[in-house]
Amino acid sequence: MLNGEIRVSRKLRQRRGRRFVAGSLVAGLCLGGVAACSSSGSGTNTGDTTPASTTTSASSAETTSAAPETASTSPTTGTPTKISMVLPTTGIISEYPLWVALKLGYYAEEGLDVTINPVKGGDLATTTLAAGKADLTHLPIQGVLLAASKQAGFHPVFICEAVHGDPFGVYVPSDSGIKSAADLKGKTIGVESLTTPAADYTRNVEAGVGLADKTDYKLLPVGAAGEALAALQRGDIQAYGGGVGDAAIILAKGYKLTQLDPGPSLLADGGGFWTTQKFLDAHPDALKAFLRAEVKAVNYIGKDADKLVDFAATVQPSQVADRAVAIADAEAFIALRGGTNTVKGCAVTQDQIDGWWKAATGGASGDPTQYFNNDIANQ
Repeated sequence: MLNGEIRVSRKLRQRRGRRFVAGSLVAGLCLGGVAACSSSGSGTNTGDTTPASTTTSASSAETTSAAPETASTSPTTGTPTKISMVLPTTGIISEYPLWVALKLGYYAEEGLDVTINPVKGGDLATTTLAAGKADLTHLPIQGVLLAASKQAGFHPVFICEAVHGDPFGVYVPSDSGIKSAADLKGKTIGVESLTTPAADYTRNVEAGVGLADKTDYKLLPVGAAGEALAALQRGDIQAYGGGVGDAAIILAKGYKLTQLDPGPSLLADGGGFWTTQKFLDAHPDALKAFLRAEVKAVNYIGKDADKLVDFAATVQPSQVADRAVAIADAEAFIALRGGTNTVKGCAVTQDQIDGWWKAATGGASGDPTQYFNNDIANQ
């Protein structure tokens, strides 16, 4: 059991359900469901531990088995289907199903040749997908929808809700006396950087109570997790807008936080896998195979945080050098990612689609259903 706790407001605790889970995370952390679940999705990171682009194929994986009948090898050449995945994070734990599937050969078993390219930040991952330089990415939903609504010719398609709930929160010291987002008027709110999805989330939370960045409060880049904790302890910031991974790490260090109620407009956010319409049209079977491998990896780890940390140590040992912190991080991301333990669990509802679109675009005109496809999940 970890020392410390994260308290949640009474109103927030009352909002329970699939899209926002106010329950226990580690020792009482309130979850809201990307990849970018530290502020930039970096996970536990103790230095420059960016994994190099990594590839596996049916011919090179250490773990192999007979490919299923629906494996996505090319019907004409019998070669594995190539998939380029761009991630907005260098963290292993925050994106553990992908790394497990890669390293244990699950992609290869499905007839796939997958390359994972980690980058730093959701904006770069989104532009990489939009430029046609990647086939898949794993990102929070609202940010990609907003980009699609503004960028002509960019047609992303969401095929799997892999993060259930909201991966971000606005946190304050439990003894601060701050009870709501409105109480942050005139305050300084720390974020990892001004361009992360968590920073956008924080701006949206404050906009929901009528407060504007730079006018009513200040966002200050302070770094993630441990750096954010130091800024809180120094009094440089009165709140922190970050991911559940950041909060879990701060919790593991014994610091008490309260997560502020984000307001009803933000309860719909989550995250998952985005492809392009072009790739979906060309390779639907490959995407189905990809989701099968993802689910197999989720089930391999199950709810075992120690198992996940041990696995991460085989990929990037420096990211889990502090085991207590790594366990907290692992528990946070298992809580977010572990719900997708069947392929059909990736599917989304029309209510979710409408909520995400309204939150992302302010209810702009347009047909949001064009950006969602349940056929891959309902295979």
